[in-house]
Amino acid sequence: MPRNSILFIVWLIIFIKSLALSQVSLGTWNILNIKYDFNDRWSILAEGQIRSLAFYNSYHYHEGKVVTSFKVNSGLRAGMGFGKYDTYNEEGNFQLPKNNSEFRLWP
Repeated sequence: MPRNSILFIVWLIIFIKSLALSQVSLGTWNILNIKYDFNDRWSILAEGQIRSLAFYNSYHYHEGKVVTSFKVNSGLRAGMGFGKYDTYNEEGNFQLPKNNSEFRLWP
């Protein structure tokens, strides 16, 4: 067996054991990106995210954003975007009230 495979297996065993000992729960971070190129210069990108503190449970954050961009030349692309970002109580599954709600504009 190659040395890299052995090192990976040892690292994986240590990682799994450390998770079991520390009683850490795994969360999720789900992202969906959709990009459309209108032509060789203009494009639009939409992205949505949801995050949880437990494995597909205890959802506490979501965001959505849209970016439009223009290719100035081969080395430069300019864009403008906006997004909505909401953080909820950590008790789970978008439980109200919201801890934070933001609307952002960015170049």
